[in-house]
Amino acid sequence: MKKSFKVILVVFAAIGIAAVGLVAYAVYHERARDTVSANQFVEHYADIPAFLKANYGVYNVKHKGYRPYETGDESEIQYYLNTCLNEAVSIKGVKHRLFAMCSTPVSGVGDSHATAGVIDFFVLRSEKQGLTPVAQSRAYESGSHGFPGTVRIMRLGRDFYGFVVESGGTWQGETISHRTVLVASGDAVKVAAVLPAGYDYGGGMPEDCDPKSEPCRELTQVEYSLSVDNSMPSAATYPLRVVANGIVNGKEMQGDWIIRFDVKLWRYNIPETLEKFQP
Repeated sequence: MKKSFKVILVVFAAIGIAAVGLVAYAVYHERARDTVSANQFVEHYADIPAFLKANYGVYNVKHKGYRPYETGDESEIQYYLNTCLNEAVSIKGVKHRLFAMCSTPVSGVGDSHATAGVIDFFVLRSEKQGLTPVAQSRAYESGSHGFPGTVRIMRLGRDFYGFVVESGGTWQGETISHRTVLVASGDAVKVAAVLPAGYDYGGGMPEDCDPKSEPCRELTQVEYSLSVDNSMPSAATYPLRVVANGIVNGKEMQGDWIIRFDVKLWRYNIPETLEKFQP
C-alpha cells in the first residue's frame, strides 16, 4: 500500500514538473515572439521620426500633430498633420515606403461640409542614409469638416502601386462617395482615376409625395466595388474592375467594367458607360 502511494506521488510530481515546464516554455516563447515583433516594429519604423523631423519639424504637443509644410505664423495654421499611412513595399527589388500624412483641423476651423481635409503623399526609397522621396504631393484635398477621406494602398502592377482615397458626404439627404486613385508620375503623385463608390438618394425621398401635384423622384441607391484584375501577376499594370449593384431611378441595375491603364497618358481610361451609369 505504501509502495503504491509512493508511486502515485512520483507520478503526480512528474506531471507537475511537466506542467511547469510547459508553462515556462510557453511564456518564454510568447515573450520571445513579442520581443521579435517589437524589434521588427522598431526596425520597420525607425527611419520615420528622422523623415518627419526633416520635413515637418517638431511635433506640436498642444495640437497633437505636425505643422503643414512651409506655413507661416503659428496662429494662421488651420490644421495639423499626422501619419495615416505607412506601408513597406518592394519595387524592382528595392525597399520603398508608401507614406501619407492626414490633416486634423484646429478646433473651430473644420465645422463645415465645404471645409476639405488634406493629405500629403510620399513615395519613399529606403537607403542607408534614410528615406529619400522619389515622388510626393502635398495638400491634396478631400473629405469635409477639415478631415480628409480614408487612404490605403493598392497594388496596380508587378512593381506598380497607388494610393486610393475614399471620400464623400451627405447634402440634403443625398449621399455621394467616390474613390480616387493616385500614382507616382515623375517626381509627383497625381490623380490617375476618379471612380464612383456609392450614391444614395433615399434620405431625400419625401414619404408623402403625390405624383399628381408634384414630380416625385424615383429611388436611387447604388454601391460600387473596386478590385484589381491581377490574373497576370507579371504584367506591368493591372486593370481595375468596378462592379455596380443597386437601384437607379426605381429600376434594378447592375454593371461590370474593366478599366485599363493608359501608359501614354499615365492614367486609367474610364469607360463612357460607367460615366453614364452614375446617377
